[in-house]
Amino acid sequence: MKITHSLLPKVPIGILTSNRADTTEQALKEFAVYADYFNPSYGIVTEELVNLVHANGFHWNLRIVMQKDGQKVETF
Repeated sequence: MKITHSLLPKVPIGILTSNRADTTEQALKEFAVYADYFNPSYGIVTEELVNLVHANGFHWNLRIVMQKDGQKVETF
C-alpha cells in the first residue's frame, strides 16, 4: 500500500483488517501517512477504536452484509 500511494498519490487507499494489532494508536498513525480509509472488521470495532480512527483523520466506509434465511441482505 505504501508503494501504491507513492506511485499514485491521488488514488485513495483503504486499510482492511480484522487484526486487533492494527488498531493501536501507533498502527493508526502509521497507516494515516498513506491511507485515507480504515475499515476494520465489525467484530473488532469498539467505541475507543472509533474515537482513535476519527482522531487520526480517517474516513469511514461501512458496508454490512448479513444473511437472513439464506438470503443476502446488504446494509450501507
